[in-house]
Amino acid sequence: MPWVRLVNKYLQKRGAVWQFRMRVPEDVAEQFGRDVIKESTKERDIIYARRYRDRRLKELQSQWRAIREGGLDLGLSLSPLVQEALKYRREEQMSDGAGSADVTYREILIDHLDERLGRFFASLRKSDPQLASELSKEDAYTMLGEEDPRAAEIMNAIDVASGQTPIVIAGEQMLARARNNKGELFAETTKAECRRIFARAEEHFGTLDRVTAIRARKYIQDLAASGLSEKSVRNHQSFLSRLWSSEGLDGSIWSRGFKIEYAASGNPPRKPWTEQEIRQHYEECGKDWLLDVMVLAAHTGMRRKELAGFDFNAATGLVSISREATKTESGVRQFVLPSALRHVAARWKAKPRSYSSIGNEFRKLSKALGYGDHVGKVFHSFRNYVIQCLTDQQVSEAHLAWTLGHVIDETKAPSAKMYATPGDPHTYAYVLESLPLVLPEGWEINPSEEVSR
Repeated sequence: MPWVRLVNKYLQKRGAVWQFRMRVPEDVAEQFGRDVIKESTKERDIIYARRYRDRRLKELQSQWRAIREGGLDLGLSLSPLVQEALKYRREEQMSDGAGSADVTYREILIDHLDERLGRFFASLRKSDPQLASELSKEDAYTMLGEEDPRAAEIMNAIDVASGQTPIVIAGEQMLARARNNKGELFAETTKAECRRIFARAEEHFGTLDRVTAIRARKYIQDLAASGLSEKSVRNHQSFLSRLWSSEGLDGSIWSRGFKIEYAASGNPPRKPWTEQEIRQHYEECGKDWLLDVMVLAAHTGMRRKELAGFDFNAATGLVSISREATKTESGVRQFVLPSALRHVAARWKAKPRSYSSIGNEFRKLSKALGYGDHVGKVFHSFRNYVIQCLTDQQVSEAHLAWTLGHVIDETKAPSAKMYATPGDPHTYAYVLESLPLVLPEGWEINPSEEVSR
């Protein structure tokens, strides 16, 4: 029927999953880098597939509008204020500094910021008069930026209009048009890695103009000495060099003429979380969906990719993980989820996140608590925790291996592991049921309605 085709516009079913597909407008296709958009929504339900389509259409139309208006995409994560500041800055540069539009715009932004600072001080004098009397203007700006997101945007825009571009903002401009060796736009996973690198550099330096060749060299050498892998350090050098070059700066400062000495011992081996550390993560977590992810990981040992891509039968509690989700050679890995956690899995599957989103958000949370590669405790430590608990309970070696997607290869050393397909998962459902429940405070076990938090 015509109305069905209209509401499902740009959606095509491929097997059991809906795909988003549309042509790129001819006037922006060359700069955008593609003629056709073809993306899996990763959704089986048409309702969620439509939501994915609507969100992507909004993002794509914003990109195309930016290309038409300014000749390039300024980056979806940049606020309108910052985009406007970039526009004025470009105009000033094109006029060889003769124009004053950026100065006028900067003054307007400063006025807005001062108004917010005045309101901040007025509120602070009521709540904490002593702090208000002792606080310097510089510290007040810092507190204002932390408590008022709009003020933080204005501060970034002022920096940009003044020619002091924050590294993350410059990075977004680069990522909007960066291409790989094949001439294709960067994949989302590459963009995510770049954003982590740029955010780390901004935390250290702030803006582009504050980075000298000496400071760049010391930064890279310190990264290597901290235990970061050689591959990761080289990624930092490569992407930061590319960013500097895209801004017309000397990208060679990130690698020219200095030695890198890597930590001899490297990162310590991965260690399991303790129950206390898991609860610590629960308490400090500010995102409900990440809380669901950690609960599932701590009671199943699922990896990030498995969490992002598993199928779930709410009636039987059967979890199925395809080869596409884990890249294993075993086909589909299956196990039965404990009944107390099935509502958590159903809620997560209603609106899952990508494995990179899981990694990014968990890394921020764990880093704030003082954990990470340097102490051998990462997201995979949930899996190590499950293995340790089940081993302590003397669970059958075969059932333990099948539950985790591993099996002992008798032709090799006893510790050698290979992926393999087990028998009926219901025969070893007791394995995960035997794990102690480690739930966030205030959670109910398998409630009939949404869990109260």
